[in-house]
Amino acid sequence: MTESGIANTAQHEYWNNVAGPRWVGLGGFVERRVRAVNDLLLRRSAVMPGESVLEIGCGTGAALRHLGPPVPTPPRMPGPLAFSDRDYVRGILEITGLADIEISRETPDIISSTPEEEAEHACIMGPSARLIDEKKPGDAVRATIRREITEALAAYAGDKEMRLPSTIFLVTARRLS
Repeated sequence: MTESGIANTAQHEYWNNVAGPRWVGLGGFVERRVRAVNDLLLRRSAVMPGESVLEIGCGTGAALRHLGPPVPTPPRMPGPLAFSDRDYVRGILEITGLADIEISRETPDIISSTPEEEAEHACIMGPSARLIDEKKPGDAVRATIRREITEALAAYAGDKEMRLPSTIFLVTARRLS
C-alpha cells in the first residue's frame, strides 16, 4: 500500500483517466451484456422497502437505480479480481459494519449480440484494450487484433445472441441496526 492508500497506483490512474471514461460511454451496451447477471442479482438480493443496496462490480448500477438513492462506498475498495478472495471481501464488509455476509460463486452468461460487437468492446475495455493502448499499434494491427478476437468469439454465437460463460461472486450483507 502506498502512502496515498492506493494499492495499485498504475491501475488507479488507468481506470480514472482511460478505462473509466470509456466505461461511462458504454451505457446501454453494458446493461444488455450483463442482463443475466442483473436478473440473478435482483432475484437473489430480495431487497425489501427501506433497505439500501451497494453495487460493487462491473455493472453501471442501472439495474438497481429504481431501488433508491446510492449508498456511500467504503474508502478501500477491492480490485477487479478480489471477489474470489472471500476472506478479503468479508474483511472489507465487516470493517464497514456489515454482517450476515454471504458470498457465492455464480456462472451467468454474458450476453452480446454478435462476435463483432464483443470484439469491439474487447478492444476498448478490459485487459486486451489496456495492452493495445500500451503498445499503440497502427490501424492495420488494430484491425488484425479485432478480426482475430471476432474469429475466436464466433464459437459462442447463436441465432439471435451470443452467450459468453462468466464467473461472478455474488456478495450480500446487511447493516445491523
